[in-house]
Amino acid sequence: MIILLCIVAIAVAIFIYSGSKTSSFEYLEKEVFETEYGMTGMVKERREAFRDTYIRNNIIGACLCVLAIIPIFAGVIINEENEIFLVFMLCITLVIVGIGVMCFIRVGIIWESFDKLLQKGDYTKEKKTHPVNSLVILVYWLVVTAIYLAVSLPTKNWEEGWIIWVIAVVLFPVVIAVTKTISHEK
Repeated sequence: MIILLCIVAIAVAIFIYSGSKTSSFEYLEKEVFETEYGMTGMVKERREAFRDTYIRNNIIGACLCVLAIIPIFAGVIINEENEIFLVFMLCITLVIVGIGVMCFIRVGIIWESFDKLLQKGDYTKEKKTHPVNSLVILVYWLVVTAIYLAVSLPTKNWEEGWIIWVIAVVLFPVVIAVTKTISHEK
């Protein structure tokens, strides 16, 4: 646990440091902009050149996350009575998952940077000019959480409240579609 907490503390420091380095580029996520002549073509070329690396790292990351459970299964098969051995196997599992997640994050950040510069995916000009969608999503999930708590707190019946989340997930695409329709009509 001590080692885990130290690693988490280091990760938090890295996140804060990285956030401070990229904060001056936050406008790329929220504001519509025009690139200099030739910049879009250059970014598209680099994105295309990076595509194989992106796909390869996502495949590796996904496979590692799926296969990460094997050490725990092996530990149970080898000696399920030895708790220290099982904890060690759990540590191996977490290391494998960590490496898989690192594969996702490393290439995901670069890919998202291309999307921001090209204004694709979550960063399209349309999404930037219609911020109501983000507000609706935030309010929707806050209301769902409030409903869940309003139903579950008085009754202390947390086990049956899960159905609220299932209904919320099923209704979410409808809410998004209605929001997009309304925002396009304006």
